[in-house]
Amino acid sequence: METFHPISADADAFVMDWELAKGGSVPAHFHAHMSEHFSVTEGEAEFIVKGEKIVKRAGEELFVPLGDVDGICNKSMHPVRMRVTYSPASDTRRMFEIIVALTAEAPRSAMNMVKYFYVAPRIGLKPFSTPSPAFINGLLNGIASFMGFVGGWKKYVRTFGNT
Repeated sequence: METFHPISADADAFVMDWELAKGGSVPAHFHAHMSEHFSVTEGEAEFIVKGEKIVKRAGEELFVPLGDVDGICNKSMHPVRMRVTYSPASDTRRMFEIIVALTAEAPRSAMNMVKYFYVAPRIGLKPFSTPSPAFINGLLNGIASFMGFVGGWKKYVRTFGNT
């Protein structure tokens, strides 16, 4: 489970505090439009960047340039907390606004992220991240498109495209 606490957002950067629960992970992905800067504030995180394992502990930092494939996991028995900065901010703030609105409508639904990935390209938002390897992205987009068609998610495109 992940917890996000946005701190600030402007065109240059989106800053948030992020907690990754014990055993939590984010699979391999890359950001085509922004770099990531992680500052571990509590616990220990295991990053995989361009295939290399990098462990960072409280007080340590890691910079991942845009386009580099990375993933993260928390193999410890405690949550890991980090301050994360995305720069430039791209459409990150808008992504979180949409996810918050979807979560208000359907709390704790795993479908909220799928709905976001259906809506985002249809309203012209830059992708937040892209799974790696690349074929997974095509598969996930196909699934989101099918689910959006069947689920009547065009209403979300109208709602979020007009704000």
